[in-house]
Amino acid sequence: MTSRGDVTRRPRVPTWYAAAALLALLYAGCGEDDADEGVEPGEGVDPGAPSAERGPRIAFMQYWDENWEVFVLDLETGERRNVTNHPGDEELPAVSADGRWLAYHSSRDGHDEVFVTDIDGRFPLNVTRGLATSVAPAWSPDGAAVAFTSDRHGGAELYVVGREGGEIRQLTADMNATRHATWSPDGHRIAFSSTRDRTLDIYSVSVADGAVTQLTTDPANDQKPAWSPDGKTIAFSSLRDGNWELYAMDADGGNQRRLTDAAGSDMGAAWSSDGERVLFASDREGQNDIYSLEVASGDVARLTNHPSDEIFPAWVAATE
Repeated sequence: MTSRGDVTRRPRVPTWYAAAALLALLYAGCGEDDADEGVEPGEGVDPGAPSAERGPRIAFMQYWDENWEVFVLDLETGERRNVTNHPGDEELPAVSADGRWLAYHSSRDGHDEVFVTDIDGRFPLNVTRGLATSVAPAWSPDGAAVAFTSDRHGGAELYVVGREGGEIRQLTADMNATRHATWSPDGHRIAFSSTRDRTLDIYSVSVADGAVTQLTTDPANDQKPAWSPDGKTIAFSSLRDGNWELYAMDADGGNQRRLTDAAGSDMGAAWSSDGERVLFASDREGQNDIYSLEVASGDVARLTNHPSDEIFPAWVAATE
């Protein structure tokens, strides 16, 4: 397993990913750069206090000191900060639209639960308390609620809970693998991936009444949808061309097209707030790093180059 002093070994798969489709992304080789030293999360600060003014940043999972942690990278200064620091795995970070709140799932209590903190990782709150596995959070557009996947009633289904915890509402009930939620900007629908029709496809569900619409029907696996800020487009990852690439489609499932074309695995799309760029993780250069795709031109820029695997990025909006 990878540690700060040993970058030649491979980290284990994140706790809730047993699917073989993800192994190519998570078990990529490591590079040769020296590892950055982490920064301890802040202490003694009012968790309700607003964040200070900051420029654009990205959050992501990084394999650090024998487990997965959430890091935030300032794109202007290059400061890399581990905002979680716990013996358990902290995975799949999601950031609220205003850049102030962070959600992720953690195994710190012996099984995966969803936690909410401020963007600096202070005063984490377990919002899915229970004995079930709860993973993969996604923020509502107003930052008031979090959607997540849980097996609390048997199969992996979608649920919604408030930012401060409380009542948990079930959205889907199909007893199949349902995960990777993304909320539409108007708050009316949530897109997700599921094997309810055997192949991993993209669906959307009405938040109001639970009505489900299938958006992709390709024989290959499609997963990890991400709704664009204008609500017109959904990006996702697909194996339909033999390796994981980024694709996009209209919000109703039409006009499906490929966005990336590389030898490595491109996964985990996340839109910038202006809708001009999409973050993703890729091992196209031999290790899992974070990249940015300019949608209009197709230009790709590498944002990280670190010896530890970095996957599943999210934009952190600038704060005032």
